[in-house]
Amino acid sequence: MRYKGFDEVVSVMQEDQMVEFELAIAAYYYPELEELRKELPPMDTQGISNKRNPLSSFSNWKLSMMKIHLYQNMKRGLE
Repeated sequence: MRYKGFDEVVSVMQEDQMVEFELAIAAYYYPELEELRKELPPMDTQGISNKRNPLSSFSNWKLSMMKIHLYQNMKRGLE
């Protein structure tokens, strides 16, 4: 996958930006090689991150907590 993204999100107040991406998928299947499946190296994968935006370093939970924290700080400033 190739994409042209934007700078890292550092504030919940940042405006949305468009992202361009190009996705190329190639799949190969050769049934006679099924006996070699057991020789494949183990694949170590990460768990689900609950992201709506795959390019963001924040999960939805972290982003929600940041918004709550920001709201509480803004409310304190108005009191």
